[in-house]
Amino acid sequence: MREALETIRRTLGEDAVILNTRVHRDGAGTRVEVWAAPPDGPPVPEAPVAAAPAPADETAGVAEHFSDLQERLTEVHAGISTLEQSVDWLGVAPPDGDPAAGYGVRDALAGALTYSGGVALTLPRLVAFVGPTGAGKTTLAARLAWYARVVCGLPVGILCADTVRLGALETMRLFCRDLEIPLAPIYRPEEIPAARAAMGDALLLLDLPGGSPRDPAHLAELRALLAAADPEEVHLVLCANYRTGAVQEMLRAYRALEPDQLALTRLDQFPALVELAPALLESGLALSYLCDTGVLTAAPIPANADAVVRFMGLREDEIR
Repeated sequence: MREALETIRRTLGEDAVILNTRVHRDGAGTRVEVWAAPPDGPPVPEAPVAAAPAPADETAGVAEHFSDLQERLTEVHAGISTLEQSVDWLGVAPPDGDPAAGYGVRDALAGALTYSGGVALTLPRLVAFVGPTGAGKTTLAARLAWYARVVCGLPVGILCADTVRLGALETMRLFCRDLEIPLAPIYRPEEIPAARAAMGDALLLLDLPGGSPRDPAHLAELRALLAAADPEEVHLVLCANYRTGAVQEMLRAYRALEPDQLALTRLDQFPALVELAPALLESGLALSYLCDTGVLTAAPIPANADAVVRFMGLREDEIR
């Protein structure tokens, strides 16, 4: 490894950027392939710059780390390219090392997004939540139910169509029992109209099953459930810690279900919401909620520009 790094410095200069490494083990021994770029060069080189033998104990785990780093660099640079194309539209100048300009870009991004203000608490109303497995649909529905029932004093009911995932229905049943909220398990689309009528003029939250957005059968099931429910609002729920490319793919896949709002979850686990800004802008969906991984008995945060700024990945003392 040391010999490879010395070769890179002689070739590209002392400030060369290491982008990736690969370890090759065969009968001839162990080789380390190092990908690098000059400090002002392209983000991902087309060919390796240097390769040299190295002991296995120096390279263990390095390949996996830098492969992940290269993937993230590719996604970030793609996002930066999109943002650079929008600089004139945002009305700000490139930062050029000036923190104040960086704040301007941050604030302009937050201001460019659209916001719904969250669920409209007018009754009767049925709100559906769609998204992949593990996105946080059930948690968001539970937190909204708690807020509407306990804080606002509204009648609330939950329609739980997530009846396959292990423990999902049982967990929701216990939650509803503690809050004295009616719960209707939904196994087939034709059960929804009767369940909705039985709960009367209330805020009804429809927790739809998760699954793969690449599965046509799953999307067809969701379409049937939504057609039977005829909800006033459809919130697409996605984790903020998904890769930007995955978020873009999911936004395209779920577009067929015609969601009108987007909720982002697990924002406390993701350091830089700004990386998702290009995908959010492109989606055209209004942001409804920004959620952390807090307890169920806490209101979700309605999305607005100030809340987005707080999740932009800056330190607290950098937020005005």
